[in-house]
Amino acid sequence: MGAGKTRSAAKESEIEVAAERPDPRDWLAIDLPGTSPTFNYPEFVSFLRAVSDLGLKVIVSELDVIDSDLPADAANRDQAVANVYFDYLSIVLHSSMVPAVLTWGISNRYTWIAGYKPRKDSAKARPLPFDEDLKPSPAWSAMAKAFERKGAR
Repeated sequence: MGAGKTRSAAKESEIEVAAERPDPRDWLAIDLPGTSPTFNYPEFVSFLRAVSDLGLKVIVSELDVIDSDLPADAANRDQAVANVYFDYLSIVLHSSMVPAVLTWGISNRYTWIAGYKPRKDSAKARPLPFDEDLKPSPAWSAMAKAFERKGAR
């Protein structure tokens, strides 16, 4: 069993114990895992099924994408960020009962990521649904598309 499977099984065990408490919670908060190309989507789907099987809702919290290792070109980076939002939300919204999705910030103007993991090329971080002028970014469009697809089911 790989390290990812071990962590996932351990997390599922923790959730099962929490669900059986005398004062059980009816939800689990999860955050976006970032832009790692090694993110294991099939394992994530399995985890979400296990959570759902326990009768828990999923609240997506801290939704943003760290773009510091993505291409410098703004259009390419915006598209890469949007793809992560769409892929992640499509899986979560399809696999779980989701009463809330919260971004960890609204506008690229005020993102925490610029100070946490600045880009080596000094380009501004572009991880959020609205740009510096508070206009919808490609990430916003990707989120809207994922929500629309969920609503169509």
